[in-house]
Amino acid sequence: MISAVEIQTTYNKLYALIREYIWDFKTVQALAGLEIAVYRRFPDLTEIRSLLSALKRLVSNYGVLQEDADLSDAFDYLGELIESNPDIYSKLNTFKEVLV
Repeated sequence: MISAVEIQTTYNKLYALIREYIWDFKTVQALAGLEIAVYRRFPDLTEIRSLLSALKRLVSNYGVLQEDADLSDAFDYLGELIESNPDIYSKLNTFKEVLV
């Protein structure tokens, strides 16, 4: 079982590497879609898998993954994290009522 926070942290590492390049609008849209899917309270792993694959395909069209091993590793690590864990959980915050 994997935490939603672990997916978000892994995505943030990918994002830090991918923002070092200038991308076309379609690639930026794919990145935004992936970010939205990752930051949902209960992310859908199938949707994330699909969006990650689409983004990786767009990025690889530019040949960046062959040149940047760190970016390629970040894509692979996020993909492996999602593939190896079929279940996800998210910590729900609780608040105590305050009476004045």
